[in-house]
Amino acid sequence: MTLSCGTAVAAAAEPLPQPPKESPAESRESPTKTENEGSEEWTLDTPEMLDIGLTLGLGSRLDDAPLYEVTDRQGLLFGLGLDLFFSRRVSVGLGYEHLDLGIENSGLTPTGQVALTRDLNSLWANLRLYAVRGETVGAFIRLGLGSVWQSADLTGSVWSQVRPERQLSLGCEGCDSSNLALRADLGIDVALSSGLRLLGALGLDSYRLSDELLEDCVPGAGTAAVFGLRTGFAYGAEL
Repeated sequence: MTLSCGTAVAAAAEPLPQPPKESPAESRESPTKTENEGSEEWTLDTPEMLDIGLTLGLGSRLDDAPLYEVTDRQGLLFGLGLDLFFSRRVSVGLGYEHLDLGIENSGLTPTGQVALTRDLNSLWANLRLYAVRGETVGAFIRLGLGSVWQSADLTGSVWSQVRPERQLSLGCEGCDSSNLALRADLGIDVALSSGLRLLGALGLDSYRLSDELLEDCVPGAGTAAVFGLRTGFAYGAEL
């Protein structure tokens, strides 16, 4: 009995094995590596990829024209662009876009009736910032500063109040010098295959256009706010 108790006490006195302790350097290694990987995606360096993009979409004017009623607010848009990626999450680009701004109509008046068809052509400098960038899907914010030119076609007819049966058809077109444009939108980037990606974005454009008479023909569009829905393809070439 004494031997048995002594053996039990001796077994209880043996220290339990302890797991190996990490050195301070090892304990800091994992979080530091993760933090470095995240910060490297935002670090600007020489361009590492060039995007060549084609965009199609739809724009809708949100405000009213200064003179006539807007009878068709929707218009098609298309564009081309080049974007340089200075890091995995930051790109700077240049682009061109054409937008059909819509149709306006004077309605029937005592002297006649006219309709206006408006177009915008713009050059853009864009900054694209990726909030999320995975291997196949990314989400970005795009900010743009642009230079925009407006043009319009006027068609219609006029008649005399004395002899309304005598009508005179008329038509002319006018354009304006460049004005300021601003853009902000949210987008998604989906990788397809072999450098080809699908892009989609929606957001707001603001065009600071003149409302004065264009080439003694047609009134300008005035400041216009446009909601845009864009989709397209981009091909990324490594540099």
